[in-house]
Amino acid sequence: MLEFYYFYLRPYLPWTGSVLYSFLVFWIIPCYPSYRKCFRISLRHFLTALLCALGLTSFIFIFQSGRRWEFMWYVPLLAAISYVDQRDQEIPDLPLFLILLVNLRNIGGLSYVFATMMFAVLYLFSCGGYLGLGDVKLICSWVLIKGANALLGLILGCLVCIIVSKLKKEPPETKIPFGPYICAGMFSTLFLPF
Repeated sequence: MLEFYYFYLRPYLPWTGSVLYSFLVFWIIPCYPSYRKCFRISLRHFLTALLCALGLTSFIFIFQSGRRWEFMWYVPLLAAISYVDQRDQEIPDLPLFLILLVNLRNIGGLSYVFATMMFAVLYLFSCGGYLGLGDVKLICSWVLIKGANALLGLILGCLVCIIVSKLKKEPPETKIPFGPYICAGMFSTLFLPF
């Protein structure tokens, strides 16, 4: 029995595990704000989540990054956050909780201090209506994981947001879902060697 596991099943466990994880993320999180909707299974939603999971996991395995596990955990969450924020202009709490839960053992003491300071500054900034509280929580959860590298991702996300807004020629008072840009900046920090 153990020989069967080691020679036949073990090589495929990471791949099947990441497909299952991505499927659950793409199936449950887009049902926000009422997660009960995911239990009313629609075939279209089920197949879409499965297709996204297979495509994303295949891309990650073909990419063969040295930090492949980070991509497997974070990319489905960032994609789901971007989708929900683009649709509703609101970031759900469940993926933020999962981001922290995935990397709980790697969070250092200095990161807590840095994230708390960031939260305080961004919360004061968000009171003016420039930034939603979901955006603030998303940034701070990434700061807890990546530390100062998260600031590079945030700056990159802000630059992309400004460029896209200028290209679309949107008026300054237009509300822009900032989550996809933050997620793009976060995704870029996964490629940093440090």
